[in-house]
Amino acid sequence: MKLVFVYNADRSFGAKLRDTVKKVAVPRAQECNLCAITYPLFAMDAQWSKFTKSLPYQVLFLHRDEFHSQYPEQKNVFLPAVFAEEGDSLRVLISREAINSARNVAELISLVQKSIER
Repeated sequence: MKLVFVYNADRSFGAKLRDTVKKVAVPRAQECNLCAITYPLFAMDAQWSKFTKSLPYQVLFLHRDEFHSQYPEQKNVFLPAVFAEEGDSLRVLISREAINSARNVAELISLVQKSIER
């Protein structure tokens, strides 16, 4: 199984710059809670990085534009989201609503662990 974490942000330099400014100036205006929690400013949160590297699955992080390019059939799924990919099957493992309910890295890690156990 592969876990695909998809940010609700694009990969372009302009998008990254805009998101960084929002993080600093107006943190609550950020459109991607997965981004806000896992990338507090410029680098991935150390606890999150350690957790994702410890998972017994391949882990892939994609920006919205990359995801839509690789998985065009998933264009109607609200992001951010986490998907489980098994063979040719891709299903939502964690919805935008669930991700948006997490308030910090510890809660996000717990959410991922519980979702994997199901």
